[in-house]
Amino acid sequence: MRVLCLLFLAPLTALVACSDDGASVDTAGEADTDTDTDTDTDADTDTDSDTDADTGVYGSIEGYVLNPDGTGADGTNLQFCDTLCFNGEAEADGYFFQDELEDGSYKVDAIGEIDASNKVSGTGLGHVRVHATIDGANAYTMAESMVLPEVSSWAELSGSSTTFTSPGGDVTLTASASSFTPGFGWDSYGYAAGVVSPVPAYWEGYEAAIAVAFLPFAATVNESFSVSFTAPAGAAPSYDVYSIDDKGKLEGPVGTAALTGPDLVIADIEPSLLSWLVLVE
Repeated sequence: MRVLCLLFLAPLTALVACSDDGASVDTAGEADTDTDTDTDTDADTDTDSDTDADTGVYGSIEGYVLNPDGTGADGTNLQFCDTLCFNGEAEADGYFFQDELEDGSYKVDAIGEIDASNKVSGTGLGHVRVHATIDGANAYTMAESMVLPEVSSWAELSGSSTTFTSPGGDVTLTASASSFTPGFGWDSYGYAAGVVSPVPAYWEGYEAAIAVAFLPFAATVNESFSVSFTAPAGAAPSYDVYSIDDKGKLEGPVGTAALTGPDLVIADIEPSLLSWLVLVE
């Protein structure tokens, strides 16, 4: 392509004119009339709002926790758990109150003695777990006082069968050490058990006659096991057997109990947890 350029010199300006064949001529000093009309219309229209905002509406759970003799279980630790857990403590008369609880399905644990002093002699106190529902700003009051069960001294599972001696009647647990997986921190204690009779009406719709409480509380069950224990006076010939699950509700029935001589025998059951076995006629 041929390009022709003419240079004109003037006192204050220099003009250059260039052209190629048929091309437009650009003259230096010509005002730039190209106006940028590109307007950014990308407005941020994100109106997403957080619908999980705290509503400020809370409920509460209250009740009493008692020793086996009916006195207030002063200082007993409690836990209130849904997706989060809150800790509480019973007052001198056993009264407890936990507020600022959001809607949910709660397990309420009253935690008995769990120290190693019971390994050598004597008895200790087991756990009670019941269920409570918070729906709106309701105040949930326990219909029954939570009575800590008496359990045996700690013992190791030996061979296939171990007998625990407790005030409510001896309990024989037929299981191997691999039958259960204790929760964190429990593996150094061994096991304990105790008979509960009569049983407070903790579970709506079920009138439990007898129960067997175990420690470590809520150990995971890996395989079936059997339990027999001294039958309280007036025991019925047979019962349905339930277990307390991780929310304090009754699971099952997981098996049956039959009166055999002086004992009630529960054979080959496999609930999800080793907690309480609850006998219902």
